[in-house]
Amino acid sequence: MSKNKKSKKGILILLLLLLLSAVGANVWQWLNKPDAVSNEDLVKEATMEADSLIQSLNLEKETAIGHIDSLEQELSYWKNELEIVRSQASQNGMDNNERNRLLGRISSLRNRIAAFAHKEQLLDSLSSQNLAYELVMAKKADSLILAKQKMDSLKTDVTSLSVKNIALNDKLEKAGKPVFSSLVAYGMDEKKKGNQTTFDASKIEDFFVEFRLIGSPLFKGVLEQELKVRVRGPEGELYQKGGTVIPKPRSQDFTFLESNTYRGNSKGWKLMFSPIKKMSKGKYTIELLSNGEPIQEIQISLH
Repeated sequence: MSKNKKSKKGILILLLLLLLSAVGANVWQWLNKPDAVSNEDLVKEATMEADSLIQSLNLEKETAIGHIDSLEQELSYWKNELEIVRSQASQNGMDNNERNRLLGRISSLRNRIAAFAHKEQLLDSLSSQNLAYELVMAKKADSLILAKQKMDSLKTDVTSLSVKNIALNDKLEKAGKPVFSSLVAYGMDEKKKGNQTTFDASKIEDFFVEFRLIGSPLFKGVLEQELKVRVRGPEGELYQKGGTVIPKPRSQDFTFLESNTYRGNSKGWKLMFSPIKKMSKGKYTIELLSNGEPIQEIQISLH
């Protein structure tokens, strides 16, 4: 029920209560008036006052918004009852019995009006309770919205923490894995004083490959490693540890093979082969594999 409608209904109930009290008081007065006053006048006075109140109530009904159909029916009934009383009271020669009968009929009308007013009060009370319940439910709905917002926020936080946790675990996992330094490859000219490094293919007597395994205290456990180093020449040929060359190597062929047990410790390798024939000019590819997985690859040029 809207605020305007409730206001109209409040005014209507007030008028009903006024009608109730006025009719009740007048019935008492009429029943106790001396016989000097004619019966017709008593009934006429009662009907006029009741009619006046009904007219006021009818005006309020006309201005009320969307009033219930039962009020229209009740107003029609009340008007009809008063018309009957008025018609009967206009007849001449009304005795005390007739007077009492008509006043009793007005009293019955009064009771019906009172019952209707009580029903309207109950309806209004129930509407107020319903409004109170709606307010409570609205507050609970707001609380649920806030709770959902907090839950969504917590979900966002959990998702963010999960992402951070995954990133941290990834870092820890990477930090715990064996990490190798960059490969270094070069030739050595032993004829020169001091065994100088060289990239002159015609002067290389020994070819070196160096790399280092960087230890990590975060690594837990033991890892058995099979390290392979492959040195391939400009035409794809593979150099072996003994200095010989495989023109068309297979994927499982290698230059050096080293076994290592990794426990998070550091270790370095300096591997060397002496080519039987002079090395060719061009680009050389050096690969490092651990347990069959490529770790890194570099290229150098010999001139």
